[in-house]
Amino acid sequence: MNRIVLVVATVFVAIAMAMALALALAYLSGKSQATQAKADLEAANNTIAATNSNLDLSRAEVRALDEALRTAERERDDTKHELTLCQLKHIGSFIDEQCCKLLRGKNKQ
Repeated sequence: MNRIVLVVATVFVAIAMAMALALALAYLSGKSQATQAKADLEAANNTIAATNSNLDLSRAEVRALDEALRTAERERDDTKHELTLCQLKHIGSFIDEQCCKLLRGKNKQ
């Protein structure tokens, strides 16, 4: 009978040790997964921060390009009505010709 009790006790101890080992492995596995999840989350946060930084840079670039475009449009509008030197010379020549024709016409009368 002592042998039966000893065998049963040994089996129970072996089962208890196996369960304790399984629990320890599950705990360590969960801890490892939690550590990996934390590292993944930190990497994702770094990626988001870098993306936000690039987005801010892109917004600044868009604002700069928009301002450059508006400046170019204002300059174009300002110079739209200005005549070039060549155009002014042409107009001056035309006026001279017309004045000469008028003077010749008056001299004939």
